Amino acid sequence: MKIPDDVAEFLGRHTRAFLLTRRRDGAPTIHPMTGFFADERMTMSTYRKSAKARNVERDPRAGCLVVNGYGKDDVRAVGLRGRGSLRQAELAAMPAAGRAAPKVSDSVAGRVAERMTSGKRILLDVEPDEAAFVQRLWSE
Repeated sequence: MKIPDDVAEFLGRHTRAFLLTRRRDGAPTIHPMTGFFADERMTMSTYRKSAKARNVERDPRAGCLVVNGYGKDDVRAVGLRGRGSLRQAELAAMPAAGRAAPKVSDSVAGRVAERMTSGKRILLDVEPDEAAFVQRLWSE
């Protein structure tokens, strides 16, 4: 699917995401995440044995709500719905699209790199079937 330019631009600027997957019984569950948008998909890092990874393996239907923040008057969000998939983590894939790396200590960066290299951490992608701005998140 071709994502509209204004939606893609928003997704490229914001990383606060809420991943929606389905539990074994089909009930939805939401996971707060940091996501990166590139190559027409949202990419997140997670542990190989996490509930979200198991959920996507069992049922690839997934969605994301990406927000520009919260606790302010002009909260904007993009919702996307599509298919989740898992792939071996590559450090070069995170963060995407030349974005500056998140500020973390060298020890944290080293642990993440080791876990990605060892396969303990993987990438979870959501390739959207549809993506659009959410018009109203809530009203007062």
